[in-house]
Amino acid sequence: MYRLIVVVRDSRSIYSTSFTNVKPGRWFVDLPEPEKVPELDVPSDGIVCFVLGARFNHPLGKLAPGVKDIGSMMAKMWDEMERDRFKYGFMGRTRTMVEVADTEAITMTWLTYWTDVDKLQKFATSVSHRLGQTAYGTSRYNHVGIMHETYKAPKGSWESVYLNMRPFGLGSARLPVKTGKDDQKRGDLLREVTLASQQTLRQRMRGNVVNAP
Repeated sequence: MYRLIVVVRDSRSIYSTSFTNVKPGRWFVDLPEPEKVPELDVPSDGIVCFVLGARFNHPLGKLAPGVKDIGSMMAKMWDEMERDRFKYGFMGRTRTMVEVADTEAITMTWLTYWTDVDKLQKFATSVSHRLGQTAYGTSRYNHVGIMHETYKAPKGSWESVYLNMRPFGLGSARLPVKTGKDDQKRGDLLREVTLASQQTLRQRMRGNVVNAP
């Protein structure tokens, strides 16, 4: 009964008492011109998307031997990315996404966003990544599959639209801070489209999103 009452209450006030992290309306990712925000690390020639995946090829799934160790090593990598965002050009990532169509094992994916391929490569030489790479190379983790894909979207060759969505994907990323305090509020990329407009996909790629003055 309590759950029913909560559902009825929240259904009457969506976005105020429930789903409060949703941004109502139409939003897009807007990269500022580098010279206008010298304190931020703005990608000058495009955005890098690094797709990371893992699969537990074992009947015990997440309880398989070594999986806890893998999780701990990955947590240290995430921490190092966040701690040195400017050094590695790290803009952000999604939380763990699980493939529901995989009926045999658990397949997980993460989308990560970076300002520069060279800085992403620099992370490959970081302490946390080297430790994980060395450990994974042993036979202890043969039942854990790992993959990655790297994409570079040049400037003018990507776009985004979010309608009544919580910040997600590139929309949840932030530009690394070069100078000053990184307080989780600087470098936000989402902007609201405040004037009804039907730009084409290519117009949005070129940054021609129309807003009210």
